[in-house]
Amino acid sequence: MSAISWTGSLPWTSHCPNGSRLRKGDKSMYELLPPSLVRFSPSDPDTLLYTGYGLERCLQFYSLSQKTVLRKYAITHWATCMDVSPLGHLIAIGCSERILKLMDYSEGSFQDFSGHSDSVSSLVFSVSGSSLISSSDCLTHVWTLLH
Repeated sequence: MSAISWTGSLPWTSHCPNGSRLRKGDKSMYELLPPSLVRFSPSDPDTLLYTGYGLERCLQFYSLSQKTVLRKYAITHWATCMDVSPLGHLIAIGCSERILKLMDYSEGSFQDFSGHSDSVSSLVFSVSGSSLISSSDCLTHVWTLLH
């Protein structure tokens, strides 16, 4: 049998993206919050990739051992889904604005791809990291990644 232990929490905001203040226990404004998405970095198990916190649209690289944000990059749209390439060099972000963003893990540079006619609801890299599948609007797109 395995056991897990809690090591801490990431900070949480008390404001919605529209500027409204959230009150503890009041769930009426939750639908205004962007989803909180988090993934472990495949190249550094101490680092989490996190988006959805606060009023900023950004992707944060958070150190578990240092309990601090190592770096962050602004993103132009709220993320609805996220995955990290098993090779650790690309981050895929799906957006409600029908955009798929690919980010270079090391440089922080983005490239946007269109093709969906509704919010990107799910995406995942293949085990080899050579393909990416994204879904939305009753369609699934298979993207071949060129290196």
